[in-house]
Order: sequence, then C-alpha cells, then structure tokens
Amino acid sequence: MLFRWTLLLTTCLMLSSCGTSEPKTHQFLGKYQVTCPASWSIRKDLNDQADFQAGNLFREAYMIILTEPASEFPRGVGLSDFADLIEANLAANIKNAKISPHLETQVNGMDAIHFTMRGKVEGTDVIYWIHAIKSPDDYHQVLQWSLASRFQSNRDDFRSAIHSFRTIGRSPQRAGVNDPTLDQGDPALMPKGEPILGPKGG
Repeated sequence: MLFRWTLLLTTCLMLSSCGTSEPKTHQFLGKYQVTCPASWSIRKDLNDQADFQAGNLFREAYMIILTEPASEFPRGVGLSDFADLIEANLAANIKNAKISPHLETQVNGMDAIHFTMRGKVEGTDVIYWIHAIKSPDDYHQVLQWSLASRFQSNRDDFRSAIHSFRTIGRSPQRAGVNDPTLDQGDPALMPKGEPILGPKGG
C-alpha cells in the first residue's frame, strides 16, 4: 500500500512539473481572461471571494483575482487609493510585513500599480507579488504568491500570467522595457532583512 501511494505521488509530481500541455486560457465574469502555465490548475480553496483562482500546489505558486465595479467606490477614489487599500488589508494579516515601493506600470493597456510584500504567514516566509489594475469598468486586485524560498523559480510563471490578463478579445501587449515586473532588482528578490524592504521603500 505504501509503495502504491508513493508511486501515485511521484506520478502527480512529474505531471505537475513537466510541460505536458500548452498554457491554458481561462475566462471569468464573462469579460476577462487570463492564461495560466500548463502546470497550474483551477482552484476553489484559496479565497472565497475570488473571481478567479489557480495555482500549483507542489510548486507552491498561487494566483487570485478579485474584481470590484469602479462604480461602487466613492467619487475621487483612484488607482493609487485602491493599491493603498490592498496593501493595508494584506499587511494586517502578515507578520513583520516588508513592502516595496508602489510602481506605476500597465497591463495590456490598463493602468496598474505593482508592489511586493514579504512576511510571515503562520510562521512561513511568504512573498506576495501584487498588482492593482484599473480597467474601464472595474478595479482588479491580482495577488500572486509563493514561499520565499521558491519565489524566484516561480517568477517567470507569475510574470507570464499577469501579462496575459486582459478583457476578452483584446490582443495581448508585450511588456515594455520599463515594466517593473521585468526588473531583476525587484525588492522581492532582495535577501531577507535588506533595508530596501521598508514600508513603501521608506
């Protein structure tokens, strides 16, 4: 019995880590789409309020998207305010949270703010890769995260997924050279304890 379970687990690991198929595009809310790595699968256990959630359990790589109508926010609230709200809510649940500066960028023509957060979740060192995005009608909170020890190995998957997020029917745009998600000096990759990981870089 032990051998059979060991063989099953080994097979699952091989299937999840090898490129057995092409990346798959998923649609949600009837108007948005995102393309995930072939090794990821749709999940339902990451966040009860998420409009989309996927990941790879064995690689400890996860992604959720929460979408809220812009019309539900008070007049005068902008993308920067939305990013601040994401930061505050997430930091409240992370011990010793260290936060990178908020960097303006674009995701397929939509204005976005990107930042990272590192800290302890139930004693485990985790890095969150975060985007606040404004589409014509909605605000989107895109959270991608991994164990800190596995973040760098998952980073390309995170980057390809976030840059595939767009409204249905819109052609994807290649990330520009000034895109902060392409910066090899991303604060999330700095050694633990580096002073650059202060609140908003301060």
